[in-house]
Amino acid sequence: MSVHKYQSTKGITYFVKVYLGLNDYGKKKYYTKRGFKTRKAAKAHETAVNHQLNSGTFVHLTAQTTYTYQELYQRWYEAYKDTVEATTASKTADLYRLHILPVFGEKKISKISPAPYTIYLGSMLGAGGFSVFFGGTILDGAIAVIFAFLLCFLQRHLNSICSNTLILQFFCSLFVGSGICVAAHFFPVIHADKVMIGDIMLLIPGILMTNSIRDILIGDTISGVMRLVESLLWAGALACGFMCAIWFVGGVL
Repeated sequence: MSVHKYQSTKGITYFVKVYLGLNDYGKKKYYTKRGFKTRKAAKAHETAVNHQLNSGTFVHLTAQTTYTYQELYQRWYEAYKDTVEATTASKTADLYRLHILPVFGEKKISKISPAPYTIYLGSMLGAGGFSVFFGGTILDGAIAVIFAFLLCFLQRHLNSICSNTLILQFFCSLFVGSGICVAAHFFPVIHADKVMIGDIMLLIPGILMTNSIRDILIGDTISGVMRLVESLLWAGALACGFMCAIWFVGGVL
């Protein structure tokens, strides 16, 4: 359990503690945030952090939260340059100097976050591309793009309401799957299976499953197995959601 209650000067409050895996020295590391007035608020924050971990967008800042991008880059590059060939290190430095540091160099790391539209745009492009890649038509890809937008909207706005990722995954896939089936029923030219494939790819817990295997391989077996079980349950909820959508809409229409 990652949400805990404690007594502070302001009364009973809650804090979140989320396991992040092992650091470079083989020791466990955690993300901790305190000061939540209710368990529900703490649970919502925990869900958001887990979602970021699973999607690969989580950034953990420890002792120093006022680094600029330039300062953090310099610390990283000093360690990085000794692990690669000199030519590779030089090309990497040029890439950062010419294209990345002019834009982000003076910005505080804590202030940098992906804009909402980039998440929507990336998901829409991904869903449409996968739909066409797996044999769908251009129209199938366009429909997958529309439902990818809807899927992102649901995940973004229901995340604070439903703190259980498994249930959220099921209802998002059920709702989107039902919409795809209804659209395919009224417009037979749409291939529902190809559209579903494109949108399913957005929900598959690939990063979570990869991290679980990594933890197992580096010796953190218990954490790895728990993450693996979670990813399999997540995938099962996804499959059940789309299956129920096909069964329900097929039975009604």
